[in-house]
Amino acid sequence: MKFFLTPGVRYMAFSCVWLLLALGGCQSTAPHAGKADLLSMEQYPRIVVARDLHKMLVFSDPIIEVPSESSPMKVTVPVRTKSNRGGAFVQYQYAFIDAHGRTLSTSGWRFQRLPPQWRRDLTAAALNTDAVDFRLEVIGAR
Repeated sequence: MKFFLTPGVRYMAFSCVWLLLALGGCQSTAPHAGKADLLSMEQYPRIVVARDLHKMLVFSDPIIEVPSESSPMKVTVPVRTKSNRGGAFVQYQYAFIDAHGRTLSTSGWRFQRLPPQWRRDLTAAALNTDAVDFRLEVIGAR
């Protein structure tokens, strides 16, 4: 016994299969949500050092010239190497932050040679008077 489908039944079956495939492809998933940072901005360190330098460098307390109506914030962070020989070549960049925690400007990357045991000052000034805080990033020179 042969099974024959009439043209109307074939058309209906084809349409149902095509519709199921099309609807199956239209299913969407929600985008991945970002994860919350467990480190609050207050806990984030002002001076961030690359992993390969964190045991080699020591920093003194920052010297901060508080901004006024006519002059922007200026920051100096004294740094030295703990090593007795070799010293280090580093790059550093300041980010200046407003009262809301937003980055206003960066100083751009600067190069500094640090002789063994000698103190050097990493200095930069904000571009405007709205800066109330800073972050300093130090990485190895490339």
